[in-house]
Parts: sequence; structure tokens; C-alpha cells
Amino acid sequence: MKVLFAVAVSTVMAGSLFSAEALKPVSVADFTGYTKSAKNIENGIRFTGTRFLSYKSVKSIPIDLKKKYRISCEYRMAPGSKSAAHLYFAPISYDKKGQEISATGQYCIKGTETVLAAPAKKGDKVVKIKNGAKWFVQWGAIAFNAKSDFSDLPNNDFIYISSIKKNGDVWEVSLKNPLAKDYPAGTSVREQRAGASYRYIFYAKPQSEWTKSTQVIQGEKNETAPGYANAWRLGTVKAGIVFFTNGSPIDIEIRNISIVEEK
Repeated sequence: MKVLFAVAVSTVMAGSLFSAEALKPVSVADFTGYTKSAKNIENGIRFTGTRFLSYKSVKSIPIDLKKKYRISCEYRMAPGSKSAAHLYFAPISYDKKGQEISATGQYCIKGTETVLAAPAKKGDKVVKIKNGAKWFVQWGAIAFNAKSDFSDLPNNDFIYISSIKKNGDVWEVSLKNPLAKDYPAGTSVREQRAGASYRYIFYAKPQSEWTKSTQVIQGEKNETAPGYANAWRLGTVKAGIVFFTNGSPIDIEIRNISIVEEK
């Protein structure tokens, strides 16, 4: 009976220890990307090359926005190498459809809210808005069916713009791609803009010694909210890991990668 009781207690304890969500990729097989240039090391991978290299975790974990998650890794320049590359490391936010969540869908430009001054038809590459005085072109996008209280965010009903000019009492906004559907006159719109591909935990040039980087993330915030870098992007349901390089030659080791629910 004592043995059975001990086994039962052990099982319960094991369940409590491992019930927290965690993502811990440890080998080349746990990543997509240019894996031909990578090989396994203890609890991680080494990757080399002379071009941009990017890796994403194959798996993701569910995210509870009320809970805290610690994202960590260790990295260094591989022994004996002369790597000149910078390493970028970040979580990937996925929505309920499993799609990556971009910055543009929630990077709203306050004060640009207005409405369509004329109907916009599927296939159009120019739309007319009533007030574009605060709009700009660089990295800009027009978002449709916008709400003044930002309750529409993330708003992924957007198209990037290529130019804007005033013509009489309206502003004409040229689009980089044609409209995919119709929008009636009076449809509320705002300008949104592109931002960083991810919310980076760090980007740095690895040195010869191991460096540990860690950060706690909780809740969700849009791209303009204070402290947004310590929160998930709006609409996050699952999360994965991405890291990539900038510069060459590349010879970097990374290990002990994880997203772990904090208790």
C-alpha cells in the first residue's frame, strides 16, 4: 500500500511540475529555415554561412494572456570562428487561424481617422478620403472599417499606399495593390503603418563567451502602447520562436531556447 501511495503521490507531483506550458526546441529538427547550414550541439544548434539565415520553431504553445511567460536563450560566436553577424531573437505571435500577427495590423496612427469620400470598388488602385492632412506615405497603409476607440485592432483589412495628394476638397490615396472588395462612401478609415517584423528580445553581435538573454512577457498591447515590447501583440493565441542573422560571415551557436510559463 505504501508503494502504491508513493507512486500516486509521485504521479500527482509530476503532473503539477509539467502542467505549465513550455516550448523548448533543442535540435535542428525543431526548426524550419535554412537547416542545411545547421548542426546539433548540446541543447541547441550551430549555424554557419555567408548569407541571411533565419530559423523558426516548428512547434508553438498556447498563450493565456493573463499569465506570464519567460522567453530565454543563450548564444555565442562559435569557438574558433570570426563571425561578424548580428543575431536577432524574438517570439512569434500567432492568431486563432495560425497566421503570424504583423505590426501593421495594430500600428495605428492617431489623428488620421476619416472616411471614404466616394465609393471604392474592387480593383481600384486609388481611393478618395475626406481628410488626409496628417497622412504620410513611407511605410503607410490605409485600414478600412476603423473604429475611433480602436476596438477594431488588430485591423488586418489594410492595403499599403504608394502616394497621397490633395485634389480639391478630397485627398486621393494611391494603393500598392488593387482593392479586393467594395467599400461604400462613408466607410471609416485610418492610417496604419509597418513596424518591426517581430518584438525582439535582443539583437546583438555574439561574442566568444556565452551570453544569456531573458525577458518576461504578459498581456497584449498594440504597437504604440507604453511597454508594448513586454507584451504580446493583439490577438495572440499561440507563440513560437524565431531568430535570424544580419551580416556575414556567420558562425553562431544558440542553446537553451525556451518559452516557459512563469509560476
